[in-house]
Amino acid sequence: MRSSDINYNIRRRLNKLSKDELSDYEIFDKCNQVQRDIMLRTRCVNYIEEIQTVSGQQTYTLENVSLLKAVIPNEGQLVMLGINDISKYAEFDQNGTPKYYVYNGNKIYLAPIPTESLYISFVGFKLSPSEQMSHDTEPEIPSIYDEALEYGVCSKYDPNYLQLYEKMLDDYKTITSVKTTIPKGVSASW
Repeated sequence: MRSSDINYNIRRRLNKLSKDELSDYEIFDKCNQVQRDIMLRTRCVNYIEEIQTVSGQQTYTLENVSLLKAVIPNEGQLVMLGINDISKYAEFDQNGTPKYYVYNGNKIYLAPIPTESLYISFVGFKLSPSEQMSHDTEPEIPSIYDEALEYGVCSKYDPNYLQLYEKMLDDYKTITSVKTTIPKGVSASW
Protein backbone atom coordinates (compact mmCIF):
# COMPACT_ATOMS: atom_id res chain seq x y z
CA MET A 1 0.00 0.00 0.00
CA ARG A 2 1.11 3.52 -0.76
CA SER A 3 0.71 4.72 2.86
CA SER A 4 2.89 1.90 4.20
CA ASP A 5 5.56 2.64 1.59
CA ILE A 6 5.55 6.32 2.56
CA ASN A 7 5.81 5.37 6.25
CA TYR A 8 8.76 3.04 5.52
CA ASN A 9 10.55 5.63 3.33
CA ILE A 10 10.24 8.27 6.06
CA ARG A 11 11.73 5.86 8.62
CA ARG A 12 14.54 4.96 6.21
CA ARG A 13 15.34 8.61 5.44
CA LEU A 14 15.43 9.46 9.16
CA ASN A 15 17.32 6.27 10.01
CA LYS A 16 14.60 5.33 12.53
CA LEU A 17 13.31 1.98 11.38
CA SER A 18 12.37 0.94 14.93
CA LYS A 19 8.81 1.77 16.01
CA ASP A 20 10.23 2.40 19.50
CA GLU A 21 12.04 5.47 18.14
CA LEU A 22 9.13 6.81 16.09
CA SER A 23 5.56 5.50 16.22
CA ASP A 24 3.35 4.98 13.18
CA TYR A 25 0.78 7.28 14.79
CA GLU A 26 3.33 10.09 15.00
CA ILE A 27 4.45 9.59 11.39
CA PHE A 28 0.89 9.54 10.04
CA ASP A 29 -0.04 12.58 12.15
CA LYS A 30 2.82 14.50 10.50
CA CYS A 31 1.82 13.06 7.08
CA ASN A 32 -1.66 14.54 7.53
CA GLN A 33 -0.21 17.95 8.41
CA VAL A 34 2.11 17.93 5.40
CA GLN A 35 -0.58 16.57 3.06
CA ARG A 36 -2.83 19.52 4.05
CA ASP A 37 0.06 21.93 3.37
CA ILE A 38 0.67 20.37 -0.06
CA MET A 39 -3.04 20.58 -0.93
CA LEU A 40 -3.24 24.25 0.05
CA ARG A 41 -0.02 25.33 -1.62
CA THR A 42 -0.18 23.37 -4.88
CA ARG A 43 -3.96 23.07 -5.38
CA CYS A 44 -3.34 19.52 -6.54
CA VAL A 45 -6.74 18.01 -5.66
CA ASN A 46 -9.92 19.17 -7.37
CA TYR A 47 -13.17 18.77 -5.52
CA ILE A 48 -16.86 19.02 -6.30
CA GLU A 49 -19.25 20.19 -3.61
CA GLU A 50 -22.96 20.13 -4.33
CA ILE A 51 -25.59 22.20 -2.55
CA GLN A 52 -29.35 22.05 -2.70
CA THR A 53 -30.93 25.49 -2.59
CA VAL A 54 -33.74 26.28 -0.21
CA SER A 55 -36.61 28.60 -1.14
CA GLY A 56 -35.94 32.04 0.35
CA GLN A 57 -32.29 31.37 1.23
CA GLN A 58 -29.74 33.50 -0.60
CA THR A 59 -26.44 32.62 1.13
CA TYR A 60 -24.73 29.22 1.20
CA THR A 61 -21.44 28.10 2.76
CA LEU A 62 -18.97 25.86 0.95
CA GLU A 63 -17.21 23.54 3.39
CA ASN A 64 -14.38 21.97 1.38
CA VAL A 65 -13.90 24.05 -1.76
CA SER A 66 -11.46 26.90 -2.22
CA LEU A 67 -10.80 28.98 -5.32
CA LEU A 68 -13.77 28.09 -7.51
CA LYS A 69 -13.13 26.90 -11.05
CA ALA A 70 -16.68 26.19 -12.22
CA VAL A 71 -20.27 26.53 -11.05
CA ILE A 72 -22.69 24.04 -12.58
CA PRO A 73 -26.44 24.32 -11.86
CA ASN A 74 -28.72 21.38 -12.68
CA GLU A 75 -30.73 23.71 -14.91
CA GLY A 76 -30.08 27.07 -16.53
CA GLN A 77 -26.83 28.94 -16.11
CA LEU A 78 -25.22 30.93 -13.32
CA VAL A 79 -22.96 33.87 -14.14
CA MET A 80 -20.45 35.24 -11.65
CA LEU A 81 -20.91 38.94 -10.92
CA GLY A 82 -17.88 41.14 -10.61
CA ILE A 83 -17.46 44.58 -9.10
CA ASN A 84 -18.37 46.24 -12.42
CA ASP A 85 -21.76 44.48 -12.71
CA ILE A 86 -23.51 46.98 -10.41
CA SER A 87 -26.72 47.11 -12.49
CA LYS A 88 -27.34 43.39 -11.90
CA TYR A 89 -26.94 43.65 -8.11
CA ALA A 90 -30.54 44.92 -7.91
CA GLU A 91 -31.62 41.33 -8.58
CA PHE A 92 -30.29 40.34 -5.15
CA ASP A 93 -33.50 41.77 -3.68
CA GLN A 94 -35.78 39.82 -6.03
CA ASN A 95 -37.09 36.25 -5.92
CA GLY A 96 -36.93 33.73 -8.75
CA THR A 97 -34.56 31.27 -10.39
CA PRO A 98 -30.96 32.25 -9.66
CA LYS A 99 -29.04 33.66 -12.64
CA TYR A 100 -26.06 35.23 -10.86
CA TYR A 101 -23.75 34.45 -7.98
CA VAL A 102 -21.09 36.22 -5.96
CA TYR A 103 -18.32 34.18 -4.33
CA ASN A 104 -16.67 35.70 -1.26
CA GLY A 105 -14.49 33.64 1.08
CA ASN A 106 -16.37 30.38 1.43
CA LYS A 107 -19.79 32.03 0.92
CA ILE A 108 -21.96 31.92 -2.20
CA TYR A 109 -24.66 34.56 -2.68
CA LEU A 110 -27.35 33.80 -5.28
CA ALA A 111 -29.52 36.30 -7.17
CA PRO A 112 -32.41 36.33 -7.55
CA ILE A 113 -33.17 34.60 -4.25
CA PRO A 114 -34.24 30.99 -5.03
CA THR A 115 -37.97 30.26 -4.90
CA GLU A 116 -37.54 26.52 -5.41
CA SER A 117 -35.05 23.75 -4.75
CA LEU A 118 -32.17 23.48 -7.23
CA TYR A 119 -28.92 21.51 -7.18
CA ILE A 120 -25.73 23.43 -7.88
CA SER A 121 -22.26 21.88 -8.13
CA PHE A 122 -19.21 23.94 -7.24
CA VAL A 123 -15.86 22.78 -8.62
CA GLY A 124 -12.73 24.05 -6.96
CA PHE A 125 -9.68 22.95 -5.04
CA LYS A 126 -9.93 20.85 -1.91
CA LEU A 127 -8.57 22.45 1.26
CA SER A 128 -7.73 19.41 3.35
CA PRO A 129 -7.96 15.62 3.28
CA SER A 130 -11.31 13.97 4.04
CA GLU A 131 -9.71 11.10 5.93
CA GLN A 132 -6.57 10.86 8.01
CA MET A 133 -3.74 8.79 6.52
CA SER A 134 -3.00 5.43 8.10
CA HIS A 135 -1.76 2.03 6.96
CA ASP A 136 -5.29 1.43 5.62
CA THR A 137 -6.01 4.93 4.28
CA GLU A 138 -4.15 6.26 1.26
CA PRO A 139 -3.16 9.93 0.94
CA GLU A 140 -5.54 12.04 -1.15
CA ILE A 141 -2.80 13.92 -2.94
CA PRO A 142 -1.69 12.44 -6.28
CA SER A 143 1.18 9.93 -6.01
CA ILE A 144 3.51 12.33 -7.85
CA TYR A 145 3.69 14.24 -4.51
CA ASP A 146 4.73 11.23 -2.40
CA GLU A 147 8.40 12.17 -2.28
CA ALA A 148 7.52 15.76 -1.34
CA LEU A 149 5.26 14.36 1.40
CA GLU A 150 8.16 12.26 2.71
CA TYR A 151 10.54 15.25 2.67
CA GLY A 152 7.91 17.41 4.40
CA VAL A 153 7.50 14.90 7.22
CA CYS A 154 11.26 14.41 7.52
CA SER A 155 11.69 18.19 7.77
CA LYS A 156 9.68 18.09 11.02
CA TYR A 157 12.52 16.03 12.54
CA ASP A 158 15.55 17.15 10.53
CA PRO A 159 15.71 20.74 9.15
CA ASN A 160 18.02 19.60 6.32
CA TYR A 161 14.94 18.20 4.54
CA LEU A 162 13.06 21.52 4.55
CA GLN A 163 14.91 22.94 1.54
CA LEU A 164 14.24 19.73 -0.45
CA TYR A 165 10.55 19.89 0.47
CA GLU A 166 10.23 23.56 -0.55
CA LYS A 167 12.05 22.95 -3.84
CA MET A 168 9.78 20.04 -4.73
CA LEU A 169 6.67 22.13 -4.03
CA ASP A 170 8.03 24.95 -6.19
CA ASP A 171 8.68 22.46 -8.99
CA TYR A 172 5.15 21.06 -8.78
CA LYS A 173 3.16 24.30 -8.41
CA THR A 174 1.78 24.11 -11.93
CA ILE A 175 0.67 20.49 -11.72
CA THR A 176 -2.99 19.81 -10.99
CA SER A 177 -4.79 16.52 -10.83
CA VAL A 178 -8.46 15.64 -10.89
CA LYS A 179 -9.03 13.26 -7.98
CA THR A 180 -12.82 13.43 -8.22
CA THR A 181 -14.98 12.48 -11.17
CA ILE A 182 -17.45 14.99 -12.54
CA PRO A 183 -21.05 13.70 -12.26
CA LYS A 184 -22.71 12.31 -15.39
CA GLY A 185 -24.34 14.92 -17.58
CA VAL A 186 -22.16 17.76 -16.29
CA SER A 187 -19.66 19.50 -18.49
CA ALA A 188 -17.06 21.97 -17.35
CA SER A 189 -14.05 23.54 -18.95
CA TRP A 190 -10.97 24.53 -17.05
